[in-house]
Amino acid sequence: MRSSAKRWLPALSILALLACATPARAQRPESADALIERALVLRDSGDDAAALALIVQAHALSPTPRSAAQLGLVEQALGSFVLAEQHLLQALGAASDPWIRRRRAPLEASLASVRQRLGSIDLVTSVPGARVSLGDEVLGTTPFAAPVRAAIGTVPVEVSLAGYRTQMVSIVVVAGELSRQTVTLQADAPTPPPVVPAAQLTVTPEAPTARVLESPTRAAPAEHAEGGSVLGEWWFWTLVGVVAAGASVGVAVALSSETVTTAPLIGGDEPTGGVIATLSSRGW
Repeated sequence: MRSSAKRWLPALSILALLACATPARAQRPESADALIERALVLRDSGDDAAALALIVQAHALSPTPRSAAQLGLVEQALGSFVLAEQHLLQALGAASDPWIRRRRAPLEASLASVRQRLGSIDLVTSVPGARVSLGDEVLGTTPFAAPVRAAIGTVPVEVSLAGYRTQMVSIVVVAGELSRQTVTLQADAPTPPPVVPAAQLTVTPEAPTARVLESPTRAAPAEHAEGGSVLGEWWFWTLVGVVAAGASVGVAVALSSETVTTAPLIGGDEPTGGVIATLSSRGW
């Protein structure tokens, strides 16, 4: 007996080593239904945020009317009424689904409660193509193809378009009603040219300009008022002639008025060769 056990011992050791060396079988991923069941447990404990993450995962893995309904219910609990309305409508649209048929009444009641907290917005801009955003969510581009759903209250939306000033508009949303708003966009002001600091301005020196130093102008002694010499004027030489003629006449008249007087010598002396002439001129 002991020899038989010793004979099988090496074989058992080898089998144990092979069992340890075999990789563990990969764990199978959870199904959509399993994820939803885990989410319902979290909701019962009041952890709706964690439940939402699991239901979103389940709906992405296998979108069914049940996953859409559960998604709408947890979104309602978290206050995401716009998304809750969308998913509840999607679930109720599957009228032939057995799960929906059994739960239609409570689902319709949930949808009615959600709609009491929603209204509609229709926004028109003076220039089409403006983007309308509510926080990080883009509501659409003007003009809207259909009114946009929004939670009741004063909703601040941002209207933006390239080349125009971004504007913040407050819209009052009333439950079950349509709120219309018109926004006039204002074009951006032109960008002023950049101001260059004075230290960066380049000044190009101008070439020095030659200055002509003029001598003081001396008036010509006998120039015409228009700049010509009086020597070339006819009246100047006529005047000279008149003056010369007058001078000649004056000399002749003076010579003709001289008187020669012959006086006898006193003492009987008479110089040789003639008489003593005494000139008497008038005017000298």
